[in-house]
Amino acid sequence: MKKWLKVSLKIALAILVIIIVVAFSYILINSNKFADILIHHTTEERLAIYENDLNMTSDQLDSLLNIPEERKTIFDNNLKLQKYYLDSLLNHYNLTNVEELWLTTEDSMDLEAIYFPSKNGAAIIYAHGFKSGRFGNLHLVTPAVLVKNGYGVLYTMRRAHGNSDGELITFGKDELKDIETSYQYLTSKSEVNHEKIGIIGWSMGGALSIKYAAENANIKAVVSECAYDSFDNTLGVSVVAFTGLPAFPFANIIKFFMERKLGFDIGEYDPINSIAQISPRPVFILTAGKDTTIDPTGGQNLFDAAGEPIEYWYEAEYIHNGFRTVNIEEYERRIVGFFDRYLFPE
Repeated sequence: MKKWLKVSLKIALAILVIIIVVAFSYILINSNKFADILIHHTTEERLAIYENDLNMTSDQLDSLLNIPEERKTIFDNNLKLQKYYLDSLLNHYNLTNVEELWLTTEDSMDLEAIYFPSKNGAAIIYAHGFKSGRFGNLHLVTPAVLVKNGYGVLYTMRRAHGNSDGELITFGKDELKDIETSYQYLTSKSEVNHEKIGIIGWSMGGALSIKYAAENANIKAVVSECAYDSFDNTLGVSVVAFTGLPAFPFANIIKFFMERKLGFDIGEYDPINSIAQISPRPVFILTAGKDTTIDPTGGQNLFDAAGEPIEYWYEAEYIHNGFRTVNIEEYERRIVGFFDRYLFPE
């Protein structure tokens, strides 16, 4: 009996060891896999995102854009379809005066951009979010409300997004070069007063806007909408949002693999560490209380870390894209009002 018990215990222990090894291997393999997913945005993935936009239900597309039913057979290639989709969105938002262009960064990356010329002498850089689609519908809300009020807007698809070059996302290390290229383009425009250039970013774009403005004193006003404060703080929430995996035990292991692949500490580009440097230039923080893409506590943390002047808009019931969807009139009033106050002081 004792011999049988010992054998049973050994078997149970062996099974437990196998389960642990298999579970640990599963965690490592999937963490490595999703680290690759988070730092790469391949052409194929971007095309799939774009096709998802195009494959909205007929009612959704027609109600938004009035695109005819035969839209999928009219065009013989994706580029024509892209142009038709973008033109339809621009018309929907009454953004008819637009220049489509390509910008080249200091490290020779070609970036696709659209520019809405300034009528009041001020211009705003728009920074989109993580893995955002090419000039997507909700992203045009912000340029629309600014252009309506006379502002110029430059909306550049950063590297690894849209039709721009690259497939690697570095969470600030290289993307700041893209924003610098946007800034340099605005300074080349005769209608833009160099003392009236601001920036507005959403999600990851909001974090990048803070980091970039801290490094460029010529950015006179900053709006950061639903941005994370630090990569570590938002990691658990964002891992669930972008991979579907539970935060524990995957989040920190995924970060480990990401940083090994990128070759640097992502935390070096956390906006929480640089937002105070923007003062005495103004910052406006927008935070959605029911955000499940980034950790909403980050907004308050950014507000607390900022210098003066700082403004804060918190909506407890909003989700990640809530500010530009729930009440566009209030969004316009506050965003335009902020830039008016600080770019056109009395």
